Amino acid sequence: MNESEQLLSAFSEMYFYKELTQSSLLFSPPKKSEVELTDLMLNIGDSIIIIQLKTRCTSSNTHKEELEKKWLKRMIKDVKKQIKSTSCYMRSNTLPRFNNARGEKISVQSSADVQSVFIFDNEAIKDYPRIIESKSGNFTAHCFSFDDFKKICNALITPKEIYTYLEQRLQHYVTHPDTDLIICENEHDDLILVKPKSEEGLIGLFLANSFGGNNFGHYAQYTKSFRFFLHNIPERSFDSSEENAGSEIVRFLSVLNREEIKLFMERLWQTTEESKTEALHGPRASMRSDKAAIIFVASSKDKMFYPMDILWKTALEKADIRRLLQIVVYWENSEHYRIDFCFAIR
Repeated sequence: MNESEQLLSAFSEMYFYKELTQSSLLFSPPKKSEVELTDLMLNIGDSIIIIQLKTRCTSSNTHKEELEKKWLKRMIKDVKKQIKSTSCYMRSNTLPRFNNARGEKISVQSSADVQSVFIFDNEAIKDYPRIIESKSGNFTAHCFSFDDFKKICNALITPKEIYTYLEQRLQHYVTHPDTDLIICENEHDDLILVKPKSEEGLIGLFLANSFGGNNFGHYAQYTKSFRFFLHNIPERSFDSSEENAGSEIVRFLSVLNREEIKLFMERLWQTTEESKTEALHGPRASMRSDKAAIIFVASSKDKMFYPMDILWKTALEKADIRRLLQIVVYWENSEHYRIDFCFAIR
């Protein structure tokens, strides 16, 4: 990787998590020489974000926007070819498994929903096309300055939330490509003015529509702790017959919405306090909104998991559960506690 790709990789691991980030994407197609699938991939399993990055060499940058836009046009032309090639390889179902940033080999689902993103690093360019399309209409991709892309990752909490925002952003620019101002009402009948192309202004509209006005702010204490929790899962212990269980757990949790995150963190904090005072309780269950996965959180004194077969039986009484995560909290001494995981896929 060159310097800019290393920067993007480090940045993405901060927001996307090492378990879901793949940047070593070289492979050899049948009867062809080695190629790179894309610069970076955020792999959530059934949802994937592919990212292409282009950086303007400092010594070549004129810092004149009109001249630098010519550079951007050349880069967009190259990126269109790359995205078309990447899409073909991904649909071919012949890709090898690639290492994630933890060194685990992770598959790329050929049936996954894909959002394509082009990021350019050139501070001279302030006004740029928000989407790029192929002449044949086979694909439409996002276009971001590096600064605007960082705004998205700072504002949104999980990789799934970022993916959902990209879906809505693409729909907006396909439907309203020239809109510079949006006027709408919130639930309090207040007028909201949004300038989509000013500092990625659609983020505010997305949050307001998703969480109601400015109410998304009250999730802050939960989302900050949740991010820390996900980053530190590999430092905990876990038990599973599944390959790359650590990555599966991060993927399992990374699709939670903010209300589910709030409930999860409240339950985890409550269980941690209960286990400290030995006021032990059996597993508390919470189902993911897609009703395909369930989480059991329990306190423990002897570091033991509850029998998974019993939890599976309980889970299947609620819905057609495919994934089950058991989290057990216990205190090693008066100052330190542990969180252990047991994960299974049916």
